[in-house]
Amino acid sequence: IGNRSEGFSYIANGSYNIFLIVNINYKRLNPNTPWSTRESKLTLLKNEDIIGEFTVTHSITANASIIRNIRVVAGDKLTLFSGGRVIGGDISITVA
Repeated sequence: IGNRSEGFSYIANGSYNIFLIVNINYKRLNPNTPWSTRESKLTLLKNEDIIGEFTVTHSITANASIIRNIRVVAGDKLTLFSGGRVIGGDISITVA
């Protein structure tokens, strides 16, 4: 998920719960301008619905964490994207 054209996604292949932990370090794309709405968010979608969002203000770099227990059925798609440039972090998925 290094830039706006990339993303992380996961497609469920059955019915189960997912415990998702996301820890991402990122920086805004243009540090010389104020935060725009797009640059300041780390967003988690289930299919097309936002189920988690982290917003940062007043900083060039940010650490964002999203922790969710998510019920999925076959074909559900989880998508994570950042409005800034990801510089590190990790994503952990535990299926229960």
